[in-house]
Amino acid sequence: MAQELDRPIQDKRGDRLGRGPFVEQLTNALVDKNTEKSSGLIVSLIGAWGSGKSSTLNLLENDVRVRYPNSIVLRFDPWLIANRDDLVRQFLSDLGKILEKDDGPSAKAAQAAGKLLSDYDGVISAGIEATSLLPIPGLPYLLKVGKSALTKTDKTLHQLKADITKEMEGISYPIVVLIDEVDRLDDGEVLEIMRLVKAVADFPNVSYLIAYDIDRVVEALGASARNADDASQRGRSYLEKIVQHQVFLPALFEAELVEMFRAEVKAVVGDYQLPASRSSDEPYATVENAIFPNLIRTPRDLKRCIGIFRALYLMVGDEVSWIDLLGYATLLAKSPSLTERIKNDPIFFSSDFTRGGTSFLRYGIDGPSPAEQLGELLGERHEKRPDIKLLHALFPRFLERQRPSDDHSRIEHYRALSFLIRQGTPPGALPINNVRELFSKTNVEIGAYCDTAVQAGQFDDLNYILSYHYRNFDNCAHTSFWASLAGWCRKPDATIPTSHDPRVGYLEIIESTFSSAVSRSQPLAESAVEIVFGASSIGNFEFASRLLRNQVWAHGLFGKKPRSDFTKIGDAKRWEEICLRLGKDWKQRHLETDWFFQNWKESPVWFLLNVDLWDDACRQRLDKLTEDEVAFEALVMMVFGRHYLVEKSGVESLIGWDSFKRKFDRLEAGLAKGHLLPPDVTDAVDKVKDRLDSGKPTESLFKNQTDEA
Repeated sequence: MAQELDRPIQDKRGDRLGRGPFVEQLTNALVDKNTEKSSGLIVSLIGAWGSGKSSTLNLLENDVRVRYPNSIVLRFDPWLIANRDDLVRQFLSDLGKILEKDDGPSAKAAQAAGKLLSDYDGVISAGIEATSLLPIPGLPYLLKVGKSALTKTDKTLHQLKADITKEMEGISYPIVVLIDEVDRLDDGEVLEIMRLVKAVADFPNVSYLIAYDIDRVVEALGASARNADDASQRGRSYLEKIVQHQVFLPALFEAELVEMFRAEVKAVVGDYQLPASRSSDEPYATVENAIFPNLIRTPRDLKRCIGIFRALYLMVGDEVSWIDLLGYATLLAKSPSLTERIKNDPIFFSSDFTRGGTSFLRYGIDGPSPAEQLGELLGERHEKRPDIKLLHALFPRFLERQRPSDDHSRIEHYRALSFLIRQGTPPGALPINNVRELFSKTNVEIGAYCDTAVQAGQFDDLNYILSYHYRNFDNCAHTSFWASLAGWCRKPDATIPTSHDPRVGYLEIIESTFSSAVSRSQPLAESAVEIVFGASSIGNFEFASRLLRNQVWAHGLFGKKPRSDFTKIGDAKRWEEICLRLGKDWKQRHLETDWFFQNWKESPVWFLLNVDLWDDACRQRLDKLTEDEVAFEALVMMVFGRHYLVEKSGVESLIGWDSFKRKFDRLEAGLAKGHLLPPDVTDAVDKVKDRLDSGKPTESLFKNQTDEA
């Protein structure tokens, strides 16, 4: 089926428009059923460019040959002939050759007629054109050829034609000439073809079917007229003198074209279930309704769109929604100037234009609305464009009332659009298939891959894929993969940190990625408990505690008010049991070891506070761990460094306010004496000092944006 789309159908097996009965009637017009000889009619098959004329001629040729096995069918395609002056001679030569090769019951007569045509095509060409009283461009050349050929025979042109006529009358079966692609010729060639048909139309036992777009042919035949009205009248009058019967292709209803379209779409995408009703609000129905009837009107339109769609699907089908590929393929076929605008400024069309701040940079705070922005680009009457409905379907930001799709394979999202216009992987991006392969790698290999992604600037895209395209990995090994990621970004030992390791940020990104992915993948959600235990077992207590805290807030455990901004997974009671089980283990580790400094951040402590396990004994242990000045500096950096702020009540719960204030005063005294701090520690200390110096109440000294919110 895929190959049939690239060319006209060849036989009735490909006739999905049901034109068989129509073709049978055409055969009846060209061949007399009673005599089984050609009717001698000149019939035109009229249809718009791309409406299926060539396919109909193929069906007609097959029908004539099946119903009249001895028939002679000549297919003549003038578009393949480079020189206009050769059209007459080529036609006569082709007809002569096909008659010479005939081996039917009337082979003797056919071969005789064919030999005359083949041997003397120059003479006959000139003679026929002269006796038909038609002024032909290049006539002097033809007459010259004819004169030269006449030196080989003493018969006149009329005698030659009479001999040919006699032989052709002796052929007992029909001769049908099918002429196609006339509407592709230039004006002079169209005129030449019509003169050719008129000149040879009086050969007996020959019927002609000429396929063309009537508007194009009328335009060509009237090209020498003074004005448009005269041109149309002249062109139609000329046709009436030549064509005896005009036949229009059967009307093609939109429902037929849509059915054909759907069949070809399914041939590309497989078993995807298309919506039964076009009134559905599903994405496919929205795009289909934007395509029909404004953009695809003929089978050729359909073929071009499906051909482009198939190529795009093979190139970027893993990255981009096939529904959007289908819509964009239609724009490429029918609105190439619009797709050039999209390729030149993709961010403008994507929903990221507003969310990423680009809109503000271009238009300022009081810039035009998205609809007005589009109007500025496409012009005042852009709402009347036939492609506007499809543009809105693919890029709904211009409708304003629609929220961006959660499906990030849609091209309204910049990443997917980048893959599409690049027709491959854009800079800084990773193919989804590459990420899929990661799930089968070892811990070491995944760690090395992450290191490479960071160095190559691809780490963000790795997390984007995991966040928004995780359904592609539903059948992969979730537990081992996330345990490997947790192992890559965990703190490897309990040394006291003096600066922010980059893995602090990577861990936060990976935790955020997991939270996004788990909301889109049920298999991942079902593996969440194993992932938490796996992270804890390899020493990434921070990652495990973040996942647990998400469920505390999502389910409203331990007296907390449930929050809808966290994805609820599984059973609340089970999560409560897991929280207590791991919480007790971590508390014991803290009381007995330097477990606190086995983490980049104090996140596990906030978890223990949430589940009511962090008590005075825990605070006393932390107080003791941070009695050393370097350890306290590390605590300040961990709690207040980077973008973190904690309120006074949080400090009280963590270590006790009095203890913290005493040690902070000691730290300031050291600074006054010239003690130097590492840069990251200095930033955290300055943040606290700025608030103290501002005179604001200590109760509002610290604002927690991440843990106590």
